[in-house]
Amino acid sequence: MHRIYAEIQNAQILKIGYTENYKLKIEELLSSINKDISCMCIANPNSPIGDSLELSELIKILDKTNKLNIPVLIDEAYIEYSSKKSCFSLLKNYENLIISRTFSKGLGCAGLRIGYLIGNTNIMNVVNKLIPCYEVSNISARFGRYLLENYTIIQNYIDLIKKEREKLIHLCKKNNIDYIIGDINSCHIKPNNINEIINYMENQKILYKTRKLPYDNDEWLVLVLYPNLCESELFKKIIETNSKCNNVWKKIFSKINYLEKIKNVNEKTTITELLEINGHLNSKTGSFDLKKWYNLINKINVHLSLNLKNTPSILEIGCGGGALLKYYYDNNCLIYGIDYSEKMISISKKAMKNGKFHVSEAKDLSNIKKNSIDYVLSHSCFQYFPNINYLKKVINEIIRVLTKNGKIYISDVLNKDLKKENINHRIKEIGEERYKKLYKNLNHFYISKNEFINLLEENFKNIKIMNSVIRGTEKKYFRYDIFAELK
Repeated sequence: MHRIYAEIQNAQILKIGYTENYKLKIEELLSSINKDISCMCIANPNSPIGDSLELSELIKILDKTNKLNIPVLIDEAYIEYSSKKSCFSLLKNYENLIISRTFSKGLGCAGLRIGYLIGNTNIMNVVNKLIPCYEVSNISARFGRYLLENYTIIQNYIDLIKKEREKLIHLCKKNNIDYIIGDINSCHIKPNNINEIINYMENQKILYKTRKLPYDNDEWLVLVLYPNLCESELFKKIIETNSKCNNVWKKIFSKINYLEKIKNVNEKTTITELLEINGHLNSKTGSFDLKKWYNLINKINVHLSLNLKNTPSILEIGCGGGALLKYYYDNNCLIYGIDYSEKMISISKKAMKNGKFHVSEAKDLSNIKKNSIDYVLSHSCFQYFPNINYLKKVINEIIRVLTKNGKIYISDVLNKDLKKENINHRIKEIGEERYKKLYKNLNHFYISKNEFINLLEENFKNIKIMNSVIRGTEKKYFRYDIFAELK
């Protein structure tokens, strides 16, 4: 409403954007403050994301605006649900600070239109001259007074919502569901096959809302929190549908048709044969030939500064049939590989008898000792992750197993910024009908370059992004590689 009221007054509006992690660009906000600013409005917590600024960040804003006599309105409509403190304590130090509160959110009576402002005497005297007569009805005032006099009712309900929020976060993490849950009473989730869930909600006559967020072309489902939401039939359906989609890729890689083309896998099995087993030679839109494969290996060796004479330890996440590791095995490296396909792991074990291979998820490297791996590789694996939270778990496991100054090379990562173009390319190559048939209930994981860098930069240094080797009929770099060194 702040924007709407400003537009009614024909005010010029300066909007401050968000980072890819859905945090307010605080430095951009601070640098935008100047003598030409008439007023600043900040929702804290903000809807619909639910992000909140720390008091230390608000103090920086107030310090700068106070010197320029710029009024700052902090809208604390959702403060009851927040994990952060109210800025009420700052009023005594900043005469330009105004705080707005409402009974519409935490107190649950939006229809009564009750709210209030808190500010210093000078500002409030000006506001009193502008407010209309009888702005709050007698019924609203009496009901509002009742709520304040019996605030334990409100507090008990808010505590239930906060507990439900924690349960929701736990279940989303456990079931690999993307979520954005902040300091308000609603959240965004992005389960796999959201259309199936929407159909379920429509059949059950459940009202719902979806939203597209910045930096993401996908639909997110908006849920309003209420007690026992996590035990509801709706949320059970969300988990069931999401789990069904997560298992589809695993089932696909457990039924390898390419295996029938190659018999008697052993240590003499060639990289070309292993490429065929992995399906890299068979994909219409994303195939590799042997020349491109060795180009990839050369890129990895150059960026990792790999000295094969030192017998380094190398782990590949999602090693498949071992087409990448086979090169390093033949050059006497210590080889480790994990994959969730038992068939693929059985092939790797036959092709590299002295390698150490385990059937496990990418997020579970428990079979690998701490600080035992010099280099972690992963090729064309991350695209099968369910979401970014799963990726974060994988990164934490990689950090655990890497030696000091260990390095990673992750190749063939799908670029979220080119997602739409990539999908259109696939449809053009194989036809829309076949695309829908092949990719029904299947999701590829896309992540932008900046987003990936943000995930790594706390624990890694010398992060570099390169275009991947172009595959199949692709004419554009839809994928990228990322190199980094552990700090």
